[in-house]
Amino acid sequence: MFTRILVFAVVSFTVSPFPGLVFAEEKDKGNKTRTGTIHVVEDEVYRYDPESPPSEQKKPSTVAPRVKKEPVIKRTPESTAPATSAPAKSSEPTYTAPVSSEPATAAPTLLREQPRQLADEDKEPDDGEEWNPIGEDFNLELRGAYWLATLATSLRVDSGELQGTEVDLVNDLGLSKQAGFPIGEITLKFFERHKIKVDFVQISYSARNTVKNDFVFNGVTYPAESDVATTLNIQSIRFGYEVDLFRSSRGYFAFRLSGDYLKTNASLVTNDTLYNKADVTLVAPLVALAGRINAMPWLSITLDVAGVGYDKSYVYDGTIYFDINPVRNAGLTFGWRSITVNVEIEGKKAYVQWSGPYAGMIIRF
Repeated sequence: MFTRILVFAVVSFTVSPFPGLVFAEEKDKGNKTRTGTIHVVEDEVYRYDPESPPSEQKKPSTVAPRVKKEPVIKRTPESTAPATSAPAKSSEPTYTAPVSSEPATAAPTLLREQPRQLADEDKEPDDGEEWNPIGEDFNLELRGAYWLATLATSLRVDSGELQGTEVDLVNDLGLSKQAGFPIGEITLKFFERHKIKVDFVQISYSARNTVKNDFVFNGVTYPAESDVATTLNIQSIRFGYEVDLFRSSRGYFAFRLSGDYLKTNASLVTNDTLYNKADVTLVAPLVALAGRINAMPWLSITLDVAGVGYDKSYVYDGTIYFDINPVRNAGLTFGWRSITVNVEIEGKKAYVQWSGPYAGMIIRF
């Protein structure tokens, strides 16, 4: 077998009258010319060589198979296509596709979901950025709440040389340990950092109980098994001036000086015939510190502590509360308050403590 190298430049083809049959000549390595026929069947090229054995007549020759030509696609922009002259005819099928006006390398535009824009009152301020707390925008503020207070109290009233008995008004005389009372506060703000505050508390108890032991109250002895009707009224009105020592959009720290007017009235009636009463009135200056944190523009947390002590008497009042302000002119308040009053003056001793939660409303102008 000759090693054949097919060189298209030196191969001559003669058209045959028979379809699929082509006469061809090729040269081997020795530069000898060989003739034969090449059969083309479904783009497969077979060689017929008279000098080759019959078993090798259908083997493919080294002639490369015919390659189908793909249609030529000519891209012409629609806007620049010639309008007057027609394109030259070609034997090859052509296809004209419109070209997009966008660059070929441009990626498709993706729609991205835009983040929700937070309202001003929901935004967390950056360092140095201020916000406007809703609960601080007022000139006059009115607060009203219902206080569910737990009572712990004792009372002793002497008469001359006769010392009275210290009586537990809850356990001995049957006053309710827990009861609800209204409380209120008025605040007038001016010059931004200055406030006038008026605080009001009205507390009333009444009970009827059979005492188990003898006791002395305001010079009168009440024997055991006596049926005693007891009334206790306490009224507290407090006036104060408050100034903010420090104030920012995130809160304030304030000092307050107040005067507390406290009046206590207790009366005992036995068998509907013996009536006895005692009054204790106290006017005391109070020093208070108050601090507020505006956790959010609509939410604030406030701690208020007031008190004074002199001789054997003292008054303490502590409150922590939360204000929720959905709008400027109205809000809700929730808190815990504890008031302790201990008075020893002119043969009279009274100890009263209230503590418990409260809830109420706020109106601002």
